[in-house]
Amino acid sequence: MTNLSRYLPIGIVALLLGACSAEDMDTTPLAVHMRVVSEDAETAGTSARLLFWSESTFHEQLINGNFASPRYTASLTEDINYYNYEKGISFSTPYTYPYGEGDNAKIHATGYAPENALTPVDNGNGPDYSRLTVGTDFQNGKFDFLSCDGNSNHAASSEERNTFLEKDKELDFKHVTAKLTFIGRRNNDMLGLVGVRNIHITIHNEDGNLVVPTELTLFNRNAQDTTDDYSTYIVGNTTRLEDRATLTSESIIAPGVEPELGSFYILSKDIEYSETENGQFNPIKGEWNGSLSGTPKLTLDISAQFYNSEPGSGTEAYVNTTWENIDVTWKSSTGDKFLPGYEYKVYLEFNRVSIAIVAEKVPWNSEELHEYPVHPLSTN
Repeated sequence: MTNLSRYLPIGIVALLLGACSAEDMDTTPLAVHMRVVSEDAETAGTSARLLFWSESTFHEQLINGNFASPRYTASLTEDINYYNYEKGISFSTPYTYPYGEGDNAKIHATGYAPENALTPVDNGNGPDYSRLTVGTDFQNGKFDFLSCDGNSNHAASSEERNTFLEKDKELDFKHVTAKLTFIGRRNNDMLGLVGVRNIHITIHNEDGNLVVPTELTLFNRNAQDTTDDYSTYIVGNTTRLEDRATLTSESIIAPGVEPELGSFYILSKDIEYSETENGQFNPIKGEWNGSLSGTPKLTLDISAQFYNSEPGSGTEAYVNTTWENIDVTWKSSTGDKFLPGYEYKVYLEFNRVSIAIVAEKVPWNSEELHEYPVHPLSTN
């Protein structure tokens, strides 16, 4: 290779070297670990869009609510939890950390999921990631929307032990709706006698109290100390969940097994967001400001096929059984609301002549899943 310095004056060589951007001089790849909070399955979660922000853009534009363009963006090729720290698999972007010292070298990471359901608004200057519209095909309550928050833990640099590959820099994706999960089980009096399959669960929503997102928007904390700056997605606009929305599960409830029959991702209507105002939800802490009373209202219709499961019998003969207008009762709950970040589990316990409902809630966005007292309906 020809050495240009042999033929160019020293001043020109210095000028050419100076023209190389500081960013080009950095060779530290930008790679990250990530996970969905509270999910244990190996590939739980969904595909996502990651947004990487420079230090000044994050604090001076994004947090202040001004239009901001990320330095880099990247789309995952696998589910979020595929890249978690415990598995030792990272997502490698095609980018490197910016070159520099101290705070000037920081990169802030945020993101959202599922990418194919959410589209940033185009304000004429490019994608506006402060508002994400939900595609009409994803407004049926069947999709889990996630936010990767912007905060000091989601900032890194190429300095040793400060990259996104450190355990304490793993990117957390949290849930922005409530999850209403239905789980099936068979009473002991059915074992070896009666089987259950083809379950349909229908939710009443005549009053429109259950809603689903049509838009996610940014909720920002602009703190005096920039290390406390925080950005997260909340549900900005909603539409009513279709009345009589139905889940269908073809699962056979085997002895000793409690299969998940399906989930709705919903909220109670008219939830407002604030860090301090009573009667509103704090999306940063994931809790309600003030006290709540009452219990969430939920009414179901359930149908299932009962068939003969005795050894040697055929399963062709069955009986369709339907239960209508079943009210689900929580003894301890988040007041009368389905709140973001909580999972509301409904156990459908089948016996030979009827069905009983057992309900509980757990903090879905928490790493410590505490079960709460529940009020089961009589199985007699």
